[in-house]
Amino acid sequence: MFSIHRDCRLLCSGFNTLALAEQTAEQLLTSLPDNVAATYAVHNAAGTLLAVRSNRKIEGTILCQAWGGRKGNDAILVREETFDATSHLLLMSLAKLHGLHDGDESTDDVGRHHVAWEGPCEVSIVDSLADYFGVDLLEDITAEALESVRAWAKPEPRRTSRLALSVNVELSHPGLMPLDVLRHLHVNVISDLPDLIVSKAVLL
Repeated sequence: MFSIHRDCRLLCSGFNTLALAEQTAEQLLTSLPDNVAATYAVHNAAGTLLAVRSNRKIEGTILCQAWGGRKGNDAILVREETFDATSHLLLMSLAKLHGLHDGDESTDDVGRHHVAWEGPCEVSIVDSLADYFGVDLLEDITAEALESVRAWAKPEPRRTSRLALSVNVELSHPGLMPLDVLRHLHVNVISDLPDLIVSKAVLL
């Protein structure tokens, strides 16, 4: 027998097949108003998580920091950003999901994958990931549940694109030829879209 839990609370039970429970979970999810976020999780009689249907996003928060203070070893907050890591985490291996911990390199790497920042940082995303799967602990996420949600949500990895741009530069200089100073010029391209990362910019 199988049961459906909504956000970690038992909602209904008595389903004879996993397929029927999954179908019901999908129907429950699609019937929700657009502004209501929820996770419907299917468990077997032993309480093992087998399938997930969720309209949530797995959102993380990154605290972008810089080294400062009198001795230069204090992490000073520069800015705070929120990012959507749903597809990235759904494509991650189960072992890596289980190994995520807020505030260490495991989640810092996730944050840097979505936010252009090379300095020290602190990322929080574990609670959002647990909410997406409808579990209290990441260790409760099973291979069956991960495969189920991948097949349903169809996550896609981030893509890399390259653009060649023309730049018109006006220089003020003491009689130098523009070609002589070209090797001393550097380009910094900044994106104002939160999920668009400029990883490299070079002069051609």
